[in-house]
Amino acid sequence: MSHQYKKNIIPEKLKAEFRKGFYPHRPAFWLEDISYQRTSIKPDIEKCLSEIKKGRRQFSYPDHDALVFRILKKVIKKYDLKQGADIGCASGYFPAMQIACGIEKCDIFEIRDLKIEHPKIEVRIEDLSVKKTLKPRYDLITCLSTVEHIGLGRYGDPLDPRGDIQMAENIFQLLKPGGIVLISFPVGKGSVVFNAHRIYSGYRIDQLLKDF
Repeated sequence: MSHQYKKNIIPEKLKAEFRKGFYPHRPAFWLEDISYQRTSIKPDIEKCLSEIKKGRRQFSYPDHDALVFRILKKVIKKYDLKQGADIGCASGYFPAMQIACGIEKCDIFEIRDLKIEHPKIEVRIEDLSVKKTLKPRYDLITCLSTVEHIGLGRYGDPLDPRGDIQMAENIFQLLKPGGIVLISFPVGKGSVVFNAHRIYSGYRIDQLLKDF
């Protein structure tokens, strides 16, 4: 169940929990940018693939997306990766990039209602911010500009100060031995911009990626 809060009425105890874990001896910065996103999405994978085929490489995050495509094109061929997954890409571009670069099948993990019709795509409505035991099944996982939002409630997910770290642990479980993860998130002064995203300090990054 998701929680919704208005500005300036976030319980202080909850704020304190969210601000932990960014620095050894002090809390993270706290800002507020409260809104709520749609709960149903329908990416057009064929359109994404068509645009990629025409040479488009820049989508929601231009330089970032172009770099992601170059990396995918290189590693999928070099390591003969077959089974892919993407975590939380509402636009559909990152799963489409995986397929365009040679992934045979891509599972998309989402918590929102997601409708996609494509023979190489399977949708999995599953909350990866919850502790669970998972079997390794993927050669490649992309989690791009997603993990920083987890546990903040903006996308209908339950509030959890460590939801991002739990998601990273679950991603590690899903990865086959020798598999590859592409993950991206904002880096800078450790901050929680509630309920939009986190900005990761080095200390928080160490916790997030401790299993990799």
